[in-house]
Amino acid sequence: MAIASGANYIDLADGRDFVAGISRLDSLARERDVLVASGASSVPALSSAVVDRYLPSFSRLDTIRVGIGSGARSSGTATLRSVFGYCGKPFQRLQDGRWQTVYDWFDTRLHHFPPPVGPRLLGNCDVPDLALFPERYPGVRNVSFHAGFAGVSGHLAIWTLALLTRMRLLRSMTSLAERVHTLAEFLEPWFSDRGGIFVELEGAGHDGAALRLSWNLLAARNHGPYIPCGGAVALARKLARGERLPRGALRGIAQRGGIPRGPGRPGHARSPAQGHAASPGGLRVWGASIRASNGGGRTVGRRKARRHGPRIKAQSCSRMAICSIPASSKHSPNSSKPWIR
Repeated sequence: MAIASGANYIDLADGRDFVAGISRLDSLARERDVLVASGASSVPALSSAVVDRYLPSFSRLDTIRVGIGSGARSSGTATLRSVFGYCGKPFQRLQDGRWQTVYDWFDTRLHHFPPPVGPRLLGNCDVPDLALFPERYPGVRNVSFHAGFAGVSGHLAIWTLALLTRMRLLRSMTSLAERVHTLAEFLEPWFSDRGGIFVELEGAGHDGAALRLSWNLLAARNHGPYIPCGGAVALARKLARGERLPRGALRGIAQRGGIPRGPGRPGHARSPAQGHAASPGGLRVWGASIRASNGGGRTVGRRKARRHGPRIKAQSCSRMAICSIPASSKHSPNSSKPWIR
């Protein structure tokens, strides 16, 4: 209906089939001269923007790992119902260069976010990145996405229900979404209000040595749920200012082709959202951190990072799809409303 009405369309969808399939509307959207952007959210918009930002550091990119560890605040019944619809269900993921079947919320691993978030248990999840990244970054052999909750007990409880679903003792977890959301709201004060998203890249640098980059964005005071709206807000602001954006149906907003390239970075595509997004009222984040290591696992400092490729600046990456509100914001650090620093 949006295309037929000549209206631009932006969504925060993270359903794999929906986002990957939006390209079927490309020719129709071009005919009507409108923008159709699906997946203008943490994945695949922010995640692909981060990969694009650091792709020039690699001569060969082998592995992309993305993950989200939420704070205590539940995202809502509808979101839980969507997540629970996948738990325990099989899906395809690129692993060791082959498409392999894995199960949602399994393959549990411990990821260490930088302080003050710390270690979090994460499990497999099916997101658009798993389908889009192998096509977007030819030659990559491993693409994965993991997610988890603030508390270990909550994560393990969902894992148990996912196991029952996988064993077909439970048809689906969607019917439990409302009760789990109510319980999560009750338990919220007892769990951490901090969360984060990470993107890890592995491959070879331009000197031929193994290279690993780890990017993390951290949020406090349960403000993590505001992060996904950053890309959509950025695009909406650009459209409101009358800026010319790509027309057609885009699967994630960090789109190559027709987008201005980053200054001094040949082959580096910018996200249309770069440098203009903000959450309602601002967003409390610590900013992004980036760590590079060589093949021996030794951390490469800033000076040595220059020898291994482009100088890495955490702040520039944290602005890829999420940017601060104007400095004149009236929200103070002591306000209960979100803010950015």
